[in-house]
Amino acid sequence: MTRTFRLHAALAPWTLALAALWLPAGAALAQAFDPVRPMGPGADRAALAAEAAAAARAGNVYGDVEAEPPLAAPRTGGRDRAAVRAEAVATSHDPSLNLDRRAFVNSEIPPQIKAVPGTPRTAR
Repeated sequence: MTRTFRLHAALAPWTLALAALWLPAGAALAQAFDPVRPMGPGADRAALAAEAAAAARAGNVYGDVEAEPPLAAPRTGGRDRAAVRAEAVATSHDPSLNLDRRAFVNSEIPPQIKAVPGTPRTAR
């Protein structure tokens, strides 16, 4: 235990000397925080919203990032929900598209599928 204490006592001056050298060097290299937009009482919400919209339309002004893929345009027109739902219900009731025993390995339907109510079953 005394050997460890002597080692720490011997290293203490060196540690203080290194700290005395590194702290001013770190302070000299530190960068000051410069906000992108200085905070002030002059901006109102409408002006900031207009500026944000203009910045969004400008795209990537820095150019240091890969080009982003264009966003998909919102769909207009097409089919309504009721038509899609009717097609899904008709497809689910079509016997040629439903569960078939031949679709599984060794022609066996797993017990999890057998237990589902409303699942069509084929005769053995």
